[in-house]
This record gives sequence, C-alpha cells and structure tokens, in this order.
Amino acid sequence: RVTNDEIYRRSTQYRFWSFDEDKIEDLRVTVNRRGQEVFENRVSELDDDADALIKKYISESFSPISVEEERLIVVYYARKCKDLANFFKFTTQVRLTAISFLLKFYLVHSIMEYYPQQIMYTCLFLSAKSENNFIGINNFSKTIPKTTPESILKYEYTILETMRFTLMCHHPMRPLYGFYLDIQNVLTKLDFNRLYKDYLACRERINESVFSDVQFLYTPPQIALAALYIVDDVVCMRYLMRKFEETPVNEQKDAATIVDKGEENSPDEAEAKKVEKKHTPLERYEKMIELIKECSVKMQEKVDPTVEEAKVISLRAHFCLDPVKYFKKL
Repeated sequence: RVTNDEIYRRSTQYRFWSFDEDKIEDLRVTVNRRGQEVFENRVSELDDDADALIKKYISESFSPISVEEERLIVVYYARKCKDLANFFKFTTQVRLTAISFLLKFYLVHSIMEYYPQQIMYTCLFLSAKSENNFIGINNFSKTIPKTTPESILKYEYTILETMRFTLMCHHPMRPLYGFYLDIQNVLTKLDFNRLYKDYLACRERINESVFSDVQFLYTPPQIALAALYIVDDVVCMRYLMRKFEETPVNEQKDAATIVDKGEENSPDEAEAKKVEKKHTPLERYEKMIELIKECSVKMQEKVDPTVEEAKVISLRAHFCLDPVKYFKKL
C-alpha cells in the first residue's frame, strides 16, 4: 500500500522546499549577492552630478546588507504577520501558511529587490484565499494603514510565480493532533490531563518554530514529534518505543521518515534500502529518536530581532531600493 510518508514525498512542498542546512545557506548567499548586484545597478544609473553625494556616501560609508541581516528583517516581518493574522482572527492554518509563503519568497528574492512589509501583507491575503478563509480585498486593505487594494494585489502574481503556483502547505499541527489521539490509544494508563497540557505546550512550540528553518529541514510529523520530545521526552520515547514494537516493518518506514530528496534510487541506494529494512525495531527506534533530537535542537534556535535592529536594517534596505529618496534619512 502507499504510505502517508510516500504521499508526502510526492508533494510539491517536499519536492520544491526541502533542503539541508548547507543548501539553505547557499540559497541565502546567492539571493544576497543578487540583491547587491541589483543595488549596484541602481547606483550606476544615478546622475554623476546631481547624485554625487549619494555615490560618495555609498563608496565611503555604506556597508552592504549581510545575509544574516536579510534573514533578521524577514523574520521580524514574519512575526508581524503572526500578529496581523491574529488581529484578523484568521485560523492557525492561514497564519502558518502566510509565514511559510513569506519565508519561501525570501529564499528566492532579496530584501534589496522587494521590501518584506508589503510582501507580508500580500502573503497573508493570499494565504487567506488559499486556505478558504477568504476576506474581501477592500475590507482587508482598509484595516491596514497606508495600503490600498492595488498595493496588496500588486505582488500577488510575483509571489505565486515564486511559489511555482503550488500553494498547498503541510504544517505540523495536523500530525500533532494525530499523535495526540494515537497516544491515548497506545499509552492507555497515561494521565489525560498531563497529555492535554503536553498537547497545548507542543502547539506553542510549533507556533514559535515557524520562524526557524525547521520547515525546510524536516517533515511535519518529525517536527510534531520533536515538539513533544521538547515538552515531555518521557511520553515521546515511551510512545515511540511501543509503536516500533507493535508496527509491522513495512509500516515502520512510514513512522521513521528520514529526509531525502525523493529522487529515483540508484542501484546502490536501492541496496541500501534493502539493508535498512532488515533493521530491528530497536535500531529503527534509536534512529528515529536521534532524528527527533536533531530537530528539537533546531526548533529551539530562537530568531527574534529587536525593534532597534529591525529599524536599522529597514532603513538601509529602503536606501537600497531607492537611494535618492532615502539618502537624507540615513
């Protein structure tokens, strides 16, 4: 039979947006370099006489926006997106999808090409539509100061194109709820109040983890289990031990998802998978726990730029987008 794991590995989220840490860093470096090239082209088009002071400032004092600074300002607006989604009383799915759109967009584009505040508004509006929580563009824009329907819709096609027109997002909340129900069946003597508190705490962990890179590095069930491991490692380990004792080998593969690129296997890889199937339940359990521990470490890497940091980066980003307009504000 086709397992849930195999279905997920065929999804566009897995095929287009699953990376390892080195690949994510390469993408960010490439995007940052391209953004600097765009900025340099803007500077080269300035008038030598009228804009001489601007060119002198850039050559003598202006430091390029770094890869880390780009990430910080994007996360800053991702957190603003969370607040705005809560203001509109959108569902959790809408909020997580909007943040996912925003983070994906800036793995392809630089803040020196598109300023993240406006992109964030469009991502949230697009997410509400794609997750069947639709709000009219007029009602949406009139609630947000200094926006118009045109300014929000302006970037919609660009975002869709960046997403490769694939808007389906898989989030850890659904598998977390599935684990919550299954644990009640597997660990029948576990105190329900303890499990319910764990479940609520896991939701909070997942809500915070969306600002990290875990969605690009691990699958939603892995993230859900990692959240449970952080909150209550005893319950997590007991549950998985029981599952690997009970589950037939062909179904254990579904539970012990290991990240790969979903490509057709070479003869060597096929042979490796044959060997992997011979692993004992204990070996598979240990492999799963190791993966969850790695994911839990990434989930606890907090990225939360201060308002002061955001202001400094924001002003420089605006200057990169329009040197003439923002030169006097530096």
